[in-house]
This record gives sequence, structure tokens and C-alpha cells, in this order.
Amino acid sequence: MAILGANKLYTTRGGTHALGNRFAFREMWEVRSDSIEDDEDTAGAAPGIPRLGQPHPKFPTAICVEVAADQSEDTPFIWYVAVKFDSQLDLANSTDPNGDAQSPADIPENPLLRPAVWRTSCVSTTEAATHWRQLDANFNLAAVFTPIRNSAKLPFDPPLTIEVTRPVIRVTKNVKKFDLPAQMRLENAVNDRLWFNVPKWCARVCNVEANSKFENGVAFVEVTFDVMLKRETWLAQLLDCGFYTLDQRTQENGQQKQTWTKIRDPFGHEATDPQPLDGNGKKLAPTADPVFLRGLPSNYHLENFTLLLAGV
Repeated sequence: MAILGANKLYTTRGGTHALGNRFAFREMWEVRSDSIEDDEDTAGAAPGIPRLGQPHPKFPTAICVEVAADQSEDTPFIWYVAVKFDSQLDLANSTDPNGDAQSPADIPENPLLRPAVWRTSCVSTTEAATHWRQLDANFNLAAVFTPIRNSAKLPFDPPLTIEVTRPVIRVTKNVKKFDLPAQMRLENAVNDRLWFNVPKWCARVCNVEANSKFENGVAFVEVTFDVMLKRETWLAQLLDCGFYTLDQRTQENGQQKQTWTKIRDPFGHEATDPQPLDGNGKKLAPTADPVFLRGLPSNYHLENFTLLLAGV
């Protein structure tokens, strides 16, 4: 479930100026969703729609006092959200029964309006290294990084493992509701595009926590999610190797026939260790560089982090 976007419909916007410098405004928003399971709470909390207690952008003395969402009669994927602003509120703790002495400063803090809190840290882990700046006989490092190979120009097996640190961004924010489908969507999500100048595929949600809370008469959920960054991307990388080569032949009917041939060593014996392949199912030439295959494991899924994390 996800909100695709919210647009203000200016043609239905209205404003009223009353005696006593009272300002009242009404805005109408159109919210589009991709799921019929989204309800009025989800539509009313769409990114961009004013929150209760939020001041009017033009007249800051007028505060958002009501947000009401109604589903379109034509399609379940469109909601119309009416937002009301008023400069004079009927507060339960006001000292003036007529409300004339009330001001926005008298409104108890709405925890849903608190900005998200961002923290950064690092975690240590180990992983296989694929490239290095090799040291020569004169104890000089090479100017560029090259694939890590042994003297026979082949990758080490097992590969070199080193200790690295990964930046982790922890974001805590208050939301109106947070359900299990939302947590499943966050689980192992990888950014599919640039996010806060982090290149695509380099950010992954690695942890999500949620706690229900109640403050100032408002029930809400405090959600904390950790995003781990990886400069080399979260794509998996494997050496293309195996015990067989692939042979493809076109038959008379035009279809491709695939067969596999066991790889043999220079002495004619069947190979007992995986042999490097060239990326096309053939045995790698002795002088060629090893080929690595890359891809996104099915354990991860791509998401637009700008929309995903804003809608948490």
C-alpha cells in the first residue's frame, strides 16, 4: 500500500474574514493511492497535506483544526481531503469561555508535528575485497585499483576478507499509524534512485522499530528505521565459474538447443575444481581477466526512498 501523491485543488479553496480578526480557510486536496486497502487515515496523512495544529502558510495565526477524507464515488484509488483552518480555537483549557483570548501558543504540542530526528553512526563488519592498489617490488602502491589476482592471474579462493565500516543513518519520526504491511515494505528495501545524494542501490533499510505512544491527547506511533550505506552498492557479485560449459545450437525448427559439456583439465581429466568462465558459458581464456556476474538478490527489493520513508 502506498500513496502516489497529493495535489491541492485550488478551485475549491475558500476563505472567510469575520469580526474580531478571525480568519477561517478551507482547502480541498486530491490524494491518489495504489491500493483499495488504504483508508481515510492513510489518505489524510498523505505527504503534503497539513497536519492538525499546523499554521496556514499565508496567515500563520490560522491553525489547522480539521482534516476530513472522503473516498471518490468513481474510483477507490482517489480520496478528497478537506482541510479547515481557524484563527480562534475552542480550547478545553482556555481561561476565556468566549475564546477571545486564545492564541496558537495555547495549543498543546502535537507530537505528530515534531520533525524527524536524524542520527548517524558506523558499524563494523567483514567482507570480501575485489580490488586493490597493488604494492610493487619497490614498495610503491599502484596509481589505480585493479582486480585482486594471484600470480596466475586468477582470483584467490577463498577471496581476501577485510574489515570495513558501514555508515548507518537512524531516523526517528512520529506517525499516525504503522502497520505490518508497512514494516514488510521497509524490510530490506534498497533505494532505486538518488536519495539525499546517495547513489542508487547504495542504501538499504536494515532495521525497523515501532512503539505506540500517547501524548497531549494524541495517540501516535514512534517509528525508528536504520538505513545502512554501502558505496559498492548492495548488488551481489559472484565469480563466473563452474564445471561445465554451455553449448547452444540452432535446430532446423529455429529453436535453440542447449547442452552442457564437462570441463577437462590440460591432461584430459574432468575438472575437480570450478573453472573460470567468460560470461557466455565458455571456458575463460588463460590470458583473459576473470568475469564477475552482478545482480540484485530476491531478498532485497527496490523502492523510491523519497516516497517510502516520507510516508512512514
